[in-house]
Amino acid sequence: MNENENENENENENENENENENENEKDIEYKKLLNELQQVDAIMEPNVLDTLRYFISSGGKPSEVVASLTEGYIGFAQMANLVSNWLVSAGEKEENVNKIITDYLKELILETFDPKKADSMFNQETRSAPLWLEFMIGHAEWRSLLYQLSEKHKKCFLLRFSIQRISDAGHYKEIAQLS
Repeated sequence: MNENENENENENENENENENENENEKDIEYKKLLNELQQVDAIMEPNVLDTLRYFISSGGKPSEVVASLTEGYIGFAQMANLVSNWLVSAGEKEENVNKIITDYLKELILETFDPKKADSMFNQETRSAPLWLEFMIGHAEWRSLLYQLSEKHKKCFLLRFSIQRISDAGHYKEIAQLS
């Protein structure tokens, strides 16, 4: 075998290794995205459209999207809304029902908050946060939850951004009372 043939053979081996690495990376990304689409109530997640687009572009099929999102759908948000309506229909004051649900949601968020997932919702390039964050910043009861979460998850970028936005909105006295 001459020197040129050895070089060509080495180049072909390198190309095959690179192709295998790229296919492995695509396969890992595909599985990760499929897993996200299969989560309970994934269809309700704020970033589901982005996940769906990435999944399709990584070789996923639309039929897999439909199957994953429908099989994982439970409808917790709709159930809470339905129970709320039932309680009001049964004679409970709407303000009381809203407080019960809000308190429950705050407790649930405190127990299940995932800082990595929260940070994934934040677009650091454009410095834009999910729309629901502005709602939370505008209401004292939700700001208190953001304060509690930020104390617990000090490295979470979305929460640090939230505290800055709360300060920018003029609630710096609330923040000062935390220290």
